[in-house]
Amino acid sequence: MPWLIDFTNQRVVIVGGGKVAYRKAKAFLQEGALVSIVASEIKEEFSSLECQKIYKDYDIDDIKDAFFVFAATSSKTKNQQIVDDALKQKIMCASATKTNTPFHSMATIHTNQMTLGVSTNGQYPALSLKLKNDLKGYDDYLEVLSLLRVEILNHQLVEENQRQSFFHSIMLLSLEELKLLYTMVLQRQGIVLLFPHHINEEAYSFASFAKALIFSCQESDYQQKLETLLMIHIKWNIQPMTISEGIIYKRIKQTVPIPVLSALFKEQELMNKLYQQPEKRLFLIHPSPHQHLYHLLNQYGDVTYFDHIPQIKDYDRIIPFILQKGYHYHQDIQKIKEALLGHYQYFDSVLLENDEVKNIIIDKIYQSRQGE
Repeated sequence: MPWLIDFTNQRVVIVGGGKVAYRKAKAFLQEGALVSIVASEIKEEFSSLECQKIYKDYDIDDIKDAFFVFAATSSKTKNQQIVDDALKQKIMCASATKTNTPFHSMATIHTNQMTLGVSTNGQYPALSLKLKNDLKGYDDYLEVLSLLRVEILNHQLVEENQRQSFFHSIMLLSLEELKLLYTMVLQRQGIVLLFPHHINEEAYSFASFAKALIFSCQESDYQQKLETLLMIHIKWNIQPMTISEGIIYKRIKQTVPIPVLSALFKEQELMNKLYQQPEKRLFLIHPSPHQHLYHLLNQYGDVTYFDHIPQIKDYDRIIPFILQKGYHYHQDIQKIKEALLGHYQYFDSVLLENDEVKNIIIDKIYQSRQGE
Protein backbone atom coordinates (compact mmCIF):
# COMPACT_ATOMS: atom_id res chain seq x y z
CA MET A 1 0.00 0.00 0.00
CA PRO A 2 1.69 3.27 -1.12
CA TRP A 3 1.89 6.15 1.37
CA LEU A 4 3.28 9.68 1.15
CA ILE A 5 5.69 10.31 4.05
CA ASP A 6 6.68 13.79 5.18
CA PHE A 7 10.47 13.71 5.74
CA THR A 8 10.79 17.40 6.63
CA ASN A 9 13.40 17.79 9.41
CA GLN A 10 13.42 14.03 10.00
CA ARG A 11 16.74 12.20 10.45
CA VAL A 12 17.47 9.78 7.62
CA VAL A 13 20.51 7.49 7.81
CA ILE A 14 21.89 6.08 4.56
CA VAL A 15 24.45 3.33 4.99
CA GLY A 16 26.75 3.28 1.97
CA GLY A 17 28.78 5.84 0.03
CA GLY A 18 28.34 4.82 -3.61
CA LYS A 19 26.16 5.91 -6.56
CA VAL A 20 22.90 4.49 -5.17
CA ALA A 21 23.50 6.15 -1.80
CA TYR A 22 24.21 9.45 -3.59
CA ARG A 23 20.93 9.30 -5.58
CA LYS A 24 18.97 8.47 -2.44
CA ALA A 25 20.66 11.24 -0.47
CA LYS A 26 19.67 13.81 -3.12
CA ALA A 27 16.09 12.53 -3.09
CA PHE A 28 15.76 12.67 0.71
CA LEU A 29 17.33 16.15 0.83
CA GLN A 30 14.76 17.35 -1.72
CA GLU A 31 12.09 16.14 0.72
CA GLY A 32 13.61 18.29 3.48
CA ALA A 33 15.20 15.41 5.45
CA LEU A 34 18.28 15.69 7.65
CA VAL A 35 20.56 13.14 5.98
CA SER A 36 23.51 11.27 7.49
CA ILE A 37 25.80 9.12 5.32
CA VAL A 38 27.61 6.24 7.05
CA ALA A 39 30.42 4.48 5.12
CA SER A 40 34.14 3.91 5.35
CA GLU A 41 34.48 5.26 1.80
CA ILE A 42 32.23 8.08 0.54
CA LYS A 43 32.40 9.22 -3.09
CA GLU A 44 33.54 12.72 -3.93
CA GLU A 45 30.13 13.66 -5.37
CA PHE A 46 28.75 13.85 -1.82
CA SER A 47 30.79 17.03 -1.22
CA SER A 48 28.09 18.98 -3.12
CA LEU A 49 25.34 17.75 -0.76
CA GLU A 50 24.43 19.36 2.55
CA CYS A 51 24.45 16.18 4.61
CA GLN A 52 26.40 14.70 7.51
CA LYS A 53 29.20 12.36 6.44
CA ILE A 54 30.36 9.72 8.93
CA TYR A 55 33.47 7.90 7.69
CA LYS A 56 33.30 4.51 9.44
CA ASP A 57 32.06 0.97 9.09
CA TYR A 58 28.44 0.55 10.04
CA ASP A 59 27.31 -0.62 13.48
CA ILE A 60 23.86 -0.65 15.04
CA ASP A 61 24.46 2.54 17.06
CA ASP A 62 24.66 4.53 13.80
CA ILE A 63 20.91 4.25 13.26
CA LYS A 64 19.89 5.11 16.81
CA ASP A 65 17.15 7.76 16.86
CA ALA A 66 16.79 7.63 13.05
CA PHE A 67 13.38 8.25 11.52
CA PHE A 68 14.24 6.24 8.40
CA VAL A 69 17.15 4.00 7.40
CA PHE A 70 18.22 3.14 3.87
CA ALA A 71 20.71 0.31 3.30
CA ALA A 72 22.78 1.05 0.19
CA THR A 73 25.93 -1.04 0.51
CA SER A 74 27.17 -3.37 -2.23
CA SER A 75 26.50 -6.42 -0.04
CA LYS A 76 23.04 -7.97 0.03
CA THR A 77 23.87 -9.74 3.30
CA LYS A 78 25.00 -6.54 4.96
CA ASN A 79 21.94 -4.68 3.71
CA GLN A 80 19.72 -7.36 5.23
CA GLN A 81 21.53 -6.95 8.55
CA ILE A 82 20.96 -3.19 8.50
CA VAL A 83 17.27 -3.72 7.72
CA ASP A 84 16.96 -6.28 10.54
CA ASP A 85 18.63 -3.87 12.99
CA ALA A 86 16.22 -1.09 11.99
CA LEU A 87 13.15 -3.30 12.29
CA LYS A 88 14.20 -4.43 15.78
CA GLN A 89 14.21 -0.77 16.81
CA LYS A 90 10.89 -0.17 15.01
CA ILE A 91 12.51 2.20 12.51
CA MET A 92 11.15 2.48 8.98
CA CYS A 93 13.68 1.14 6.50
CA ALA A 94 14.34 0.14 2.91
CA SER A 95 17.18 -1.35 0.93
CA ALA A 96 18.88 -0.96 -2.44
CA THR A 97 18.90 -4.75 -2.79
CA LYS A 98 16.07 -7.24 -2.41
CA THR A 99 15.61 -7.76 1.33
CA ASN A 100 12.89 -8.68 3.76
CA THR A 101 11.60 -5.19 4.46
CA PRO A 102 8.07 -3.75 4.53
CA PHE A 103 9.21 -0.63 2.59
CA HIS A 104 10.21 -0.54 -1.08
CA SER A 105 11.27 2.53 -3.02
CA MET A 106 9.35 3.68 -6.09
CA ALA A 107 10.15 5.89 -9.05
CA THR A 108 8.83 9.29 -7.99
CA ILE A 109 7.32 11.98 -10.16
CA HIS A 110 7.16 15.55 -8.87
CA THR A 111 5.32 18.09 -11.04
CA ASN A 112 3.64 21.39 -10.29
CA GLN A 113 0.41 19.56 -9.51
CA MET A 114 1.30 15.98 -8.59
CA THR A 115 3.49 13.66 -6.61
CA LEU A 116 3.27 10.14 -8.02
CA GLY A 117 5.03 6.89 -7.19
CA VAL A 118 5.52 4.23 -9.86
CA SER A 119 6.72 0.67 -9.32
CA THR A 120 6.83 -2.55 -11.33
CA ASN A 121 7.36 -4.53 -8.10
CA GLY A 122 10.91 -5.26 -9.15
CA GLN A 123 9.90 -7.09 -12.33
CA TYR A 124 11.13 -4.51 -14.84
CA PRO A 125 12.58 -1.33 -13.25
CA ALA A 126 13.27 0.32 -16.64
CA LEU A 127 9.53 0.45 -17.31
CA SER A 128 9.08 2.60 -14.19
CA LEU A 129 11.16 5.31 -15.85
CA LYS A 130 9.01 5.21 -19.00
CA LEU A 131 5.80 5.39 -16.95
CA LYS A 132 7.29 8.22 -14.93
CA ASN A 133 7.90 10.30 -18.07
CA ASP A 134 4.50 9.44 -19.57
CA LEU A 135 2.63 10.48 -16.44
CA LYS A 136 4.16 13.96 -16.50
CA GLY A 137 1.80 14.69 -19.38
CA TYR A 138 -1.13 14.69 -16.95
CA ASP A 139 0.11 17.75 -15.09
CA ASP A 140 -1.86 20.29 -17.17
CA TYR A 141 -4.91 18.04 -17.00
CA LEU A 142 -4.76 17.91 -13.21
CA GLU A 143 -4.29 21.68 -12.98
CA VAL A 144 -7.55 22.35 -14.86
CA LEU A 145 -9.41 19.64 -12.92
CA SER A 146 -8.22 21.19 -9.67
CA LEU A 147 -9.33 24.70 -10.67
CA LEU A 148 -12.71 23.36 -11.77
CA ARG A 149 -13.16 21.40 -8.54
CA VAL A 150 -12.37 24.42 -6.34
CA GLU A 151 -14.80 26.67 -8.23
CA ILE A 152 -17.59 24.08 -8.10
CA LEU A 153 -17.13 23.33 -4.40
CA ASN A 154 -16.69 26.97 -3.32
CA HIS A 155 -19.89 28.03 -5.07
CA GLN A 156 -21.85 24.78 -4.61
CA LEU A 157 -22.51 24.45 -8.33
CA VAL A 158 -23.12 20.69 -8.12
CA GLU A 159 -25.52 19.08 -5.66
CA GLU A 160 -23.72 17.34 -2.80
CA ASN A 161 -25.28 13.95 -3.57
CA GLN A 162 -24.06 14.17 -7.19
CA ARG A 163 -20.49 15.30 -6.58
CA GLN A 164 -18.82 11.91 -6.44
CA SER A 165 -20.41 10.87 -9.73
CA PHE A 166 -19.65 14.27 -11.26
CA PHE A 167 -15.94 14.35 -10.37
CA HIS A 168 -15.49 10.85 -11.76
CA SER A 169 -17.42 11.38 -14.99
CA ILE A 170 -15.99 14.81 -15.80
CA MET A 171 -12.70 13.08 -16.62
CA LEU A 172 -14.37 11.81 -19.79
CA LEU A 173 -13.62 15.26 -21.23
CA SER A 174 -10.33 16.07 -22.92
CA LEU A 175 -7.93 18.73 -21.64
CA GLU A 176 -9.19 21.28 -24.18
CA GLU A 177 -12.80 20.53 -23.29
CA LEU A 178 -12.04 20.94 -19.59
CA LYS A 179 -10.35 24.31 -20.21
CA LEU A 180 -13.40 25.53 -22.09
CA LEU A 181 -15.74 24.15 -19.42
CA TYR A 182 -13.80 25.98 -16.71
CA THR A 183 -14.27 29.26 -18.60
CA MET A 184 -18.00 28.54 -18.88
CA VAL A 185 -18.25 27.80 -15.16
CA LEU A 186 -16.55 31.11 -14.34
CA GLN A 187 -19.02 32.91 -16.64
CA ARG A 188 -21.94 30.85 -15.26
CA GLN A 189 -23.12 30.15 -18.81
CA GLY A 190 -22.25 27.43 -21.27
CA ILE A 191 -23.06 26.36 -24.81
CA VAL A 192 -23.24 22.77 -26.03
CA LEU A 193 -23.63 21.88 -29.69
CA LEU A 194 -25.20 18.47 -30.39
CA PHE A 195 -24.51 17.00 -33.81
CA PRO A 196 -26.70 14.08 -34.87
CA HIS A 197 -23.93 12.33 -36.79
CA HIS A 198 -20.15 12.41 -37.00
CA ILE A 199 -18.20 15.57 -36.23
CA ASN A 200 -15.74 16.73 -38.87
CA GLU A 201 -13.41 19.64 -39.49
CA GLU A 202 -16.15 22.19 -40.25
CA ALA A 203 -18.00 21.30 -37.06
CA TYR A 204 -14.92 21.56 -34.84
CA SER A 205 -13.96 24.85 -36.46
CA PHE A 206 -17.46 26.21 -35.83
CA ALA A 207 -17.40 25.06 -32.18
CA SER A 208 -14.07 26.82 -31.66
CA PHE A 209 -15.50 29.93 -33.35
CA ALA A 210 -18.53 29.78 -31.03
CA LYS A 211 -16.51 28.90 -27.90
CA ALA A 212 -18.83 25.94 -27.41
CA LEU A 213 -18.51 22.34 -26.32
CA ILE A 214 -19.37 19.91 -29.09
CA PHE A 215 -20.70 16.34 -28.89
CA SER A 216 -21.86 13.80 -31.41
CA CYS A 217 -25.02 11.91 -30.48
CA GLN A 218 -23.39 8.81 -31.94
CA GLU A 219 -20.55 8.78 -29.39
CA SER A 220 -20.82 5.88 -26.97
CA ASP A 221 -20.38 8.17 -23.95
CA TYR A 222 -22.42 11.08 -25.32
CA GLN A 223 -25.29 10.70 -22.85
CA GLN A 224 -22.97 10.38 -19.85
CA LYS A 225 -20.97 13.45 -20.88
CA LEU A 226 -24.10 15.55 -21.34
CA GLU A 227 -25.70 14.44 -18.07
CA THR A 228 -22.44 15.22 -16.26
CA LEU A 229 -22.30 18.76 -17.65
CA LEU A 230 -25.91 19.42 -16.71
CA MET A 231 -25.13 18.61 -13.08
CA ILE A 232 -23.41 22.01 -13.00
CA HIS A 233 -25.88 24.72 -12.00
CA ILE A 234 -25.12 27.33 -14.61
CA LYS A 235 -27.21 28.52 -17.55
CA TRP A 236 -26.90 26.02 -20.39
CA ASN A 237 -27.80 26.73 -24.00
CA ILE A 238 -28.16 23.36 -25.72
CA GLN A 239 -28.23 23.69 -29.48
CA PRO A 240 -29.19 20.68 -31.64
CA MET A 241 -27.18 21.17 -34.81
CA THR A 242 -30.02 20.41 -37.19
CA ILE A 243 -31.32 22.63 -39.93
CA SER A 244 -35.00 22.02 -39.27
CA GLU A 245 -37.18 20.51 -36.56
CA GLY A 246 -37.69 17.15 -38.17
CA ILE A 247 -37.30 13.60 -36.88
CA ILE A 248 -33.61 13.98 -36.01
CA TYR A 249 -34.23 17.16 -34.03
CA LYS A 250 -36.96 15.44 -32.03
CA ARG A 251 -34.71 12.47 -31.30
CA ILE A 252 -31.97 14.74 -29.97
CA LYS A 253 -34.48 16.69 -27.90
CA GLN A 254 -35.58 13.46 -26.22
CA THR A 255 -32.02 12.77 -25.02
CA VAL A 256 -31.67 16.11 -23.22
CA PRO A 257 -33.30 16.53 -19.76
CA ILE A 258 -33.66 20.32 -20.10
CA PRO A 259 -35.26 22.50 -22.82
CA VAL A 260 -33.15 22.87 -25.94
CA LEU A 261 -32.93 25.69 -28.46
CA SER A 262 -34.94 25.58 -31.66
CA ALA A 263 -33.49 24.22 -34.90
CA LEU A 264 -31.01 26.49 -36.64
CA PHE A 265 -33.19 27.69 -39.53
CA LYS A 266 -36.65 28.03 -38.11
CA GLU A 267 -37.00 31.79 -37.59
CA GLN A 268 -37.85 34.07 -40.47
CA GLU A 269 -35.69 36.82 -38.98
CA LEU A 270 -32.55 34.74 -39.31
CA MET A 271 -33.31 33.86 -42.92
CA ASN A 272 -33.92 37.52 -43.75
CA LYS A 273 -30.42 38.37 -42.53
CA LEU A 274 -28.90 35.82 -44.86
CA TYR A 275 -30.96 35.79 -48.01
CA GLN A 276 -33.27 38.85 -48.26
CA GLN A 277 -31.16 40.59 -50.89
CA PRO A 278 -32.48 39.83 -54.41
CA GLU A 279 -30.49 37.03 -56.03
CA LYS A 280 -31.28 34.10 -58.26
CA ARG A 281 -30.60 31.24 -55.86
CA LEU A 282 -31.06 27.50 -55.92
CA PHE A 283 -31.19 25.74 -52.56
CA LEU A 284 -30.35 22.03 -52.43
CA ILE A 285 -31.96 20.25 -49.46
CA HIS A 286 -32.28 16.72 -48.12
CA PRO A 287 -35.14 14.72 -49.70
CA SER A 288 -36.62 13.62 -46.35
CA PRO A 289 -39.90 15.32 -45.29
CA HIS A 290 -38.87 18.93 -44.65
CA GLN A 291 -41.99 20.78 -45.76
CA HIS A 292 -41.42 23.69 -43.38
CA LEU A 293 -37.85 24.14 -44.61
CA TYR A 294 -38.95 23.83 -48.26
CA HIS A 295 -41.56 26.57 -47.90
CA LEU A 296 -39.23 28.75 -45.84
CA LEU A 297 -36.42 28.64 -48.40
CA ASN A 298 -38.83 28.99 -51.30
CA GLN A 299 -39.35 32.62 -50.24
CA TYR A 300 -35.69 33.33 -51.05
CA GLY A 301 -35.09 31.27 -54.19
CA ASP A 302 -35.79 27.98 -55.91
CA VAL A 303 -35.58 24.77 -53.90
CA THR A 304 -34.84 21.23 -55.04
CA TYR A 305 -33.81 17.99 -53.42
CA PHE A 306 -30.27 16.78 -53.89
CA ASP A 307 -31.14 13.25 -54.94
CA HIS A 308 -31.33 14.32 -58.59
CA ILE A 309 -29.61 16.78 -60.94
CA PRO A 310 -31.50 20.12 -61.19
CA GLN A 311 -32.34 21.78 -64.47
CA ILE A 312 -29.88 24.40 -65.67
CA LYS A 313 -31.19 27.94 -65.13
CA ASP A 314 -29.70 31.39 -64.78
CA TYR A 315 -28.77 31.11 -61.09
CA ASP A 316 -26.36 33.47 -59.34
CA ARG A 317 -25.73 30.99 -56.52
CA ILE A 318 -26.32 27.34 -55.80
CA ILE A 319 -26.46 26.69 -52.06
CA PRO A 320 -26.14 23.17 -50.62
CA PHE A 321 -28.26 23.63 -47.49
CA ILE A 322 -26.37 21.25 -45.24
CA LEU A 323 -24.09 21.97 -42.28
CA GLN A 324 -20.96 19.94 -42.95
CA LYS A 325 -19.31 17.72 -45.54
CA GLY A 326 -20.75 14.38 -44.62
CA TYR A 327 -22.21 11.46 -46.55
CA HIS A 328 -24.74 13.46 -48.60
CA TYR A 329 -22.16 16.07 -49.57
CA HIS A 330 -19.75 13.49 -50.99
CA GLN A 331 -22.41 11.17 -52.47
CA ASP A 332 -25.00 13.67 -53.76
CA ILE A 333 -23.82 17.29 -53.75
CA GLN A 334 -20.51 16.43 -55.38
CA LYS A 335 -22.33 14.71 -58.26
CA ILE A 336 -24.52 17.77 -58.80
CA LYS A 337 -21.49 20.04 -58.69
CA GLU A 338 -19.65 17.95 -61.28
CA ALA A 339 -22.73 17.73 -63.51
CA LEU A 340 -23.18 21.52 -63.47
CA LEU A 341 -19.48 22.26 -63.92
CA GLY A 342 -19.00 24.97 -66.54
CA HIS A 343 -22.51 26.36 -66.08
CA TYR A 344 -22.06 27.92 -62.62
CA GLN A 345 -19.01 29.47 -61.07
CA TYR A 346 -20.59 30.34 -57.71
CA PHE A 347 -21.39 27.03 -56.06
CA ASP A 348 -21.47 27.50 -52.26
CA SER A 349 -19.74 25.22 -49.87
CA VAL A 350 -21.49 23.77 -46.80
CA LEU A 351 -23.08 26.24 -44.37
CA LEU A 352 -20.49 25.91 -41.58
CA GLU A 353 -17.76 27.05 -43.96
CA ASN A 354 -19.59 30.33 -44.60
CA ASP A 355 -18.46 33.05 -42.15
CA GLU A 356 -21.68 35.04 -42.53
CA VAL A 357 -23.78 31.99 -41.71
CA LYS A 358 -21.53 31.09 -38.77
CA ASN A 359 -21.80 34.56 -37.24
CA ILE A 360 -25.57 34.66 -37.52
CA ILE A 361 -25.98 31.17 -36.01
CA ILE A 362 -23.70 32.09 -33.13
CA ASP A 363 -25.68 35.27 -32.47
CA LYS A 364 -28.87 33.20 -32.42
CA ILE A 365 -27.39 30.74 -29.90
CA TYR A 366 -26.08 33.44 -27.57
CA GLN A 367 -29.24 35.51 -27.67
CA SER A 368 -31.66 32.63 -27.23
CA ARG A 369 -33.03 31.54 -23.88
CA GLN A 370 -33.58 27.99 -22.76
CA GLY A 371 -36.82 26.58 -24.02
CA GLU A 372 -37.18 28.81 -27.05
